[in-house]
Order: sequence, then C-alpha cells, then structure tokens
Amino acid sequence: LGVTANGTITDSGNLTVTGVTTLAAGAANDITLNNSNNFSTVAVTSGKDVTLNDTNGIILGASTVSGALDVTANGNITQSGVLSVTGGASTFTVDTGLTKDILLGTQANDFGGQPVTFTTSGGGSIRDISFRNVNATAIAPTMPVSLRNLTLTFNAAAVDLAARTLTGTLNVTAGGAITDSGALSVTGTTTLVAGAGNDITLNNNNNFSTVTTTSGKDVTLNDTNGIILGASTVSGNLSVTAASSTITDSGVITVGSGATFSAVGAGGAVTLNNGLNTVKKLSIDTVGSFAVTGDSATALTDLTIKVDPAGGARTYALTSFAGVTLALTDSGAGLNL
Repeated sequence: LGVTANGTITDSGNLTVTGVTTLAAGAANDITLNNSNNFSTVAVTSGKDVTLNDTNGIILGASTVSGALDVTANGNITQSGVLSVTGGASTFTVDTGLTKDILLGTQANDFGGQPVTFTTSGGGSIRDISFRNVNATAIAPTMPVSLRNLTLTFNAAAVDLAARTLTGTLNVTAGGAITDSGALSVTGTTTLVAGAGNDITLNNNNNFSTVTTTSGKDVTLNDTNGIILGASTVSGNLSVTAASSTITDSGVITVGSGATFSAVGAGGAVTLNNGLNTVKKLSIDTVGSFAVTGDSATALTDLTIKVDPAGGARTYALTSFAGVTLALTDSGAGLNL
C-alpha cells in the first residue's frame, strides 16, 4: 500500500496489508490509522503527528515524523529502518494480554531530546526492550520497572538508569557517563560501554550478578550482595563494593590506575585469579580471605590491605605482581600489614 497526500491520511475502516505500507503526508499533515488494522511493515516518508494501530505485531520501516509518533500493537513492535522523530514525543504501546517485546535498537534512530515512553494496555506486559538514540540530547525513556532484557544505546549522550528489576541481561552503551538514580537488580550479565573518557557510577543499592565493563574511565560498582567481575577494561580507577558477600572474577580485568575492592560484610572475601593487569595502586578491605593474581609486567606503587580481626582462619595471597609476593595465613587474630 502506497499513499501520498497533500493533507491528512486517515482510515474509516480496517486495513489489512501483507506487504509494505508507505505513507507520505508532508511534514505539516497528520497520519491517523487507528482502526483495527493488520500491517506488516509501515514506513512513513513524511508526516506530522502519526498514529498507527495494529492488531498483531508491526515493523517500522525508515520513517521521518516531524511531530509525535504513537504506535500501538497487539504483538511485537520492531524496526527495519531508521526512525527520525525529533519534534514530538513517541509512545509505543503493547496492547494485548500476552508478553511481547519492543525492539528499537538495531538502527541509528534520532529521537532528539524528546520523551519516549514504552507502555502497556489490555493486561499485557513487555518482556524485552532495546532502544537506540544517536542524538546528543537524548534522555532516558519511560518504561516498566520490571523486564527481562534491557538494551540502551545512546551514542552521543550520557545514560542515567532508574530503578529497574531485570530477570535477564542489562546492556548499556553511552557517549557519556553511565549513572544510576535508583537501585538496579539484574539476574543475568550486565555489560557497560562508556568509552575510555567517561565515568561509570552505579553506587545505589544494586544487586548484580556478573558485570563486564567493556570501556570506562573511573568505574564505581556497588552491590548489596556478591558480585562477579567479567572481562573489563578501565582506563582510570576501579572501585568495587560487595556489601554482604564475595568479589570474584570471570575474566581478565585491566585497570589503568588504581583498584579498590571492599567486601566487609558477613561472608566477605576477594578472589581475583583471572588476572588484574596494569594496576598501579591496589587497596583491599575484607573480613575474609583474599587471593589476587596480578600482572608480572607492572609494579605496584601503592598497596593497602585491611582485614577484620574477628573470625576464623583465613588466607591472604598476592601473586604475579612485579616485586610483590604475599602468602599469609591468619589464625583468626587478624593481621596489621
């Protein structure tokens, strides 16, 4: 279906289109297709305020919307082309009693600094969300607190994460700092990409599983339980706190400056044996044992170790650091190093 108009485009009945629907109303004219339609792919070449309703899923082709975009579907909302919606708010609604996905993260979309909302009606829920906005004024979208997987990509802007509970994974790519304004609970792997010149500060009462920092300058991670550090590259300082359990690793951690690990709650311990590379300053604060394997090519310039005197027998070991080897057993009286 191809429609070109010098005015509004509307529907007075239900449309069923198996192929691609292409709509061009001009930048000053609205498009309102809000009946019980069944589209496949819809591409809006031009339109002001655009409203689309689909009784199943909908694929959004390359579209330029000068005003607001409102898309409602009884299935998944996905895309096959770039979306440019810089003059008004965008709302994407899953209207079904089932669980569906909204996946708008595969293209270099430009939503400007306009608000974007992912919501539901009809008793359904959103399972996965992916969203990409390349604009430097991008702001975090509004979405449900509980999801499975969440992927946010802001190529030219910072990302602030509100409180969220994810039963799957969290993937965040930013062209600025990554921060949190609420507590994050992520059952799967969290992957963070901020670039070598931007900080990552996730210091709320978070509950992570594995956190991988692909790139970041000064990185701060706080976990109310234990945390696993995946393969990470930190160009500045790394600070990790596990409030009530262990800090461990599942990959090599490269730190450009200093690293601080704090596991002072009950059951706290620090075990990093996959390789803590290029670190200059190391600080460990724990109530339990620690074992850290370093980089034999890099000499530590500063080492601070704190241990709690209470508790049973523990072991402390630093290995493979240039010029530093530590292997001690604590009978429970504590050590003052």
